[in-house]
Amino acid sequence: MLRLLDRGQVSYLHAANLAEAVFALNDKQARAVEERVLARAPEQSLTEFQRSVRRAVARVAAATVEEQRAEAMKQRRVCLTPRDDGMAELWALLPAEGAAAIMTAVDALASVTSADDPRTADHRRADALVDLGVAALHDPLLPRAQGMRPGIGVTVALSTLLGVDEQPGELAGHGPIPASLARHMAADETGTWRRLVTEPVTGRLLDYGHDTYRPPKDLADYVIARDQVCTFTGCNRPACRCDLDHQIPYDKGGSTSSENLDPLCKRHHICKHDTDWTPHRDNDDGTTTWTSPTKHRYRSRPPDLPRDTSTDPPPF
Repeated sequence: MLRLLDRGQVSYLHAANLAEAVFALNDKQARAVEERVLARAPEQSLTEFQRSVRRAVARVAAATVEEQRAEAMKQRRVCLTPRDDGMAELWALLPAEGAAAIMTAVDALASVTSADDPRTADHRRADALVDLGVAALHDPLLPRAQGMRPGIGVTVALSTLLGVDEQPGELAGHGPIPASLARHMAADETGTWRRLVTEPVTGRLLDYGHDTYRPPKDLADYVIARDQVCTFTGCNRPACRCDLDHQIPYDKGGSTSSENLDPLCKRHHICKHDTDWTPHRDNDDGTTTWTSPTKHRYRSRPPDLPRDTSTDPPPF
């Protein structure tokens, strides 16, 4: 490879790719890989050369490749990163066959188009991936949380729904979204998006006193949308996948109300009940203060939600 590089027959990237691919191999295996790929390297693009190297490594060091896959499988994950422009980045590390299955489905859906479709191929693939997710959310066999099928909460001020102002909405798990998008999602009738209005269109009861232990659906919706994540400091477990815990225990007089309910993930729910960690919620601003067994205090606060301004006096 160094001779080819010195003569300018391959690029530095060709050489770097080969060096990285054989790094984990022994000398005999590395030489065998070179013998298989160098003859054609000068006539191959970088992408073609990378494929050749992968094939050669898989043939020469099959056992090593199996070990690498087993180790890599432990790292598989999906990550979501919100952006500030109303978009988000979805990143995944998947088994090769799983990624191939997803892309095959995405490409098949994206292939359906028409002469007046202004979308690019990339646009159609992105939309197809969203369609797959939305279809999955409507599967009746999908596991339920808080007694409800999975859905995504969007919180919007009544004044924004009415077009009085352009306050950003709040998308659960993402953060602020443009008012136009919040209105569009709030108008959805399929149940994919759960609309929560900061001033109710119709009266909504948020305190159920001592008559019931399990929060009714609208109360659970409200608490989940309000806090969005587990209220333990630093925990980002989505509230829709948490337990709704009575801060003052129900059997000790605690009410099933928005003021007395907090979403806690399984780990921190157990922590509260089985250790000396103690939470206290300030219902004026929603801050939850956790006091540790060593009496140190840690605070978490839910995001500020849109506020209805339709009844505010005019600014003059």
